[in-house]
Amino acid sequence: CKQCRLAFETSKTGDSVSYRATQCDAEGHYLITVPLAGVYRATAIASGTGNLGKTTLQIAVRNDPVQKRDLEFFAGTIRGRVVNKQGEPVQKARIRLWELGGDRSVAPAGSSPGAIFLLEASVGEDGEFKLDPLSRGTYRLEAEAKDHATKSVGPIALGEEEVVNLADLVMEASRTLHMV
Repeated sequence: CKQCRLAFETSKTGDSVSYRATQCDAEGHYLITVPLAGVYRATAIASGTGNLGKTTLQIAVRNDPVQKRDLEFFAGTIRGRVVNKQGEPVQKARIRLWELGGDRSVAPAGSSPGAIFLLEASVGEDGEFKLDPLSRGTYRLEAEAKDHATKSVGPIALGEEEVVNLADLVMEASRTLHMV
């Protein structure tokens, strides 16, 4: 994309976000330096008459000193709703998302074998959530809430520019055993 600028979110402190940006060279290649291995948000921003607009994806960066990557800016979305057995929204539920089969060399805390932890989000008052932008891939998510058993869903296959609308995630109340 010779009319695009590429930016990487390199750090996040409170409400402050730091970015590093670069323009492409004559061959359409970008060079960017990030401080550490990890999961970053990469944003392609079109300029002039380009039709890309602004597209963001998450990318895992390995610990190798120099890497060459083909980035695909196909923004996908996973949507759903967290409810209890009565169909009522489970407010204050947290959604955790993992990419399955990702690059283990950049796995942040919270990752498990064969999966890279990508993000955590809250549901709205209506129990709904929207996870985006996501690159094409296979994902697993978990819903967690106080006084409820954790609900896992996956694998979830996400294609280019696809929106996956999940069926309601029904969370059961957790059981507490009192000993006397």
